[in-house]
Amino acid sequence: MLYCGSCGARMYHKSKQQRDGSYKPQAWCPGKNVDTGMPSGCGKVSRMTAPIIDLVTEAVMCRLDSPQLAQALEQQKSANNPTRELGQQLRILEARMSELNHDYYVTKLLSRDEFETLRESTKAEITDTEKQIHEFTSTALLGGMDIGRDVRTKWDSESIEWRRDVLGHLIERVCVHPRGSTEGYKVPTYKQWKFDVKLIEIKWKV
Repeated sequence: MLYCGSCGARMYHKSKQQRDGSYKPQAWCPGKNVDTGMPSGCGKVSRMTAPIIDLVTEAVMCRLDSPQLAQALEQQKSANNPTRELGQQLRILEARMSELNHDYYVTKLLSRDEFETLRESTKAEITDTEKQIHEFTSTALLGGMDIGRDVRTKWDSESIEWRRDVLGHLIERVCVHPRGSTEGYKVPTYKQWKFDVKLIEIKWKV
């Protein structure tokens, strides 16, 4: 979920050797894509991951414990579940797409222009329906949490996969902004780290 606040590229993890010889994980924006070797990010932003993880965790705890989120989730829980109807609609659209393919490739009932027009509109409807299903199932996962209880205990006791799901439903991305070049700038302290929390921007989905 980490993105460079300078160029917008996705950040990756690496280990960086410290002065004492130990290695600590960092998030960094590579100048080249680590998989393809093609030009990717700016290569100018890196940051320790431990304080980012701690900061994001604290922010999520506050978010889950907020009365606004609890109210929104309660309203969604009490609403009628639309996933069944959306699922039926999706199957109808997929069947329509199959019929279009058959009418164009097999029976030749459609011209190329007719086929392209109908296919694009059907694809757009399928994409929109899938998005609605995803959005509801996402909030359903959060709605299954007992927001009024000890959120931190729940967080600490669950698996990393569960936490990752919650983060994915709550957060769109975390932007790591570059340090300023102001003369006399000193990195402030955050808990046990030399770390500027103002340079971390969390963009929320919910």
